[in-house]
Amino acid sequence: MRRRYRGPLIGATLGVAALIAVLTLGDLIQKSIGSNLSILGGATIIRVNILLDKQDYTDDPRKFSDEDMSILRRLPGVEVVASSVYSWWPTRLDFTASYQGNDYENVRVMGIDPAFFDMTSFLPIGQGRRFTADDVTKVRNVCIIGQDLKKWFFEKDESPLGKSILVGGIYCEIVGVLGKPDNYQFDETVFLPISTARAKVKGMESVRRLSVLPTDIYRVGQVRSNVMSTLKARRSSYPYEVKYDKERVDIILTILNIFTMFVYTAVAATLILSGVGIANVMLATVRERTSEIGLRKAVGATNIEIAIQFVTESILISVMSSVLGSLIGTVIVLAVSVLALHGELDLHMYLMAVGAAVTTCAVSGLVAGLAPARKAARLDPIVALRAE
Repeated sequence: MRRRYRGPLIGATLGVAALIAVLTLGDLIQKSIGSNLSILGGATIIRVNILLDKQDYTDDPRKFSDEDMSILRRLPGVEVVASSVYSWWPTRLDFTASYQGNDYENVRVMGIDPAFFDMTSFLPIGQGRRFTADDVTKVRNVCIIGQDLKKWFFEKDESPLGKSILVGGIYCEIVGVLGKPDNYQFDETVFLPISTARAKVKGMESVRRLSVLPTDIYRVGQVRSNVMSTLKARRSSYPYEVKYDKERVDIILTILNIFTMFVYTAVAATLILSGVGIANVMLATVRERTSEIGLRKAVGATNIEIAIQFVTESILISVMSSVLGSLIGTVIVLAVSVLALHGELDLHMYLMAVGAAVTTCAVSGLVAGLAPARKAARLDPIVALRAE
């Protein structure tokens, strides 16, 4: 019997292991893609803008408060809320950056919260450091410059770190240089801590733009709706817009849905092949054991006892396959998640995958054994005893 059942046992074991690995790792990969900011770029960022209809923006009282940002941070599915002020929005402020008598005209100035660097990969730091909470709290005169300013003011091998430039009427120490940004405009931008920009640069006092980052791409639409509802309740008199790159998000979601369909198709194929393998072997076993069945029936075994015998054997194969497959699948999942994906394993999803694999294997073993058991029980004992 062991030689006869070796094939389906191995097949079902690999099927269970594959099911656990595909479900768990597929879910981990999908979530990694859905929350990987370096892949998604700025697609999932929700931009909240106050729309102003006046030409003189400096005295307009409509702006976001610290309390607005605190409330938005507590919304379900919100990862980061960052405030920012711009010299080119909602109106154009003309600034010149100067270093040792060398001027860079029409420079862009942007005041940002340190959390802004956590929003996406389009603000990578190529040299130096990011802003810290201490920079904001102490309103420090520090800045990060884009690549165009570095090339304009400094020699190719000269480090700008620690040097000071004049911009917006204040001297700022360069603590960082931007890497390759997602937005080319940032190459010609001087970044200041938002507290420094609002307190010391004229015309940049009011926060009229917030950036909200959901925890993953699947919650972008819901988070946008929650943000709109919150602002409507708090700032009903404000004209504002809440938008994100819907086209890019839809494209990415389509790709992820295709991946999900592939994962579950692979799971279904694995289950079908495992069940078919067990059923084929059980049917072959009935043919090979016809004489045994006839002998048992001749000495008093009932049809139900014959059927139970074959169903039990089929279930035992499934149970053994489940145990071995779960062990192999667990090793595969741990190895791939730690060594290749470097992601945190979702214990809930893993337990669901193991439960689904064991249950499915047991059910498929039962179903696969029913037809052979019924066939064995219906054999005529006289005919069965004559079989070779």
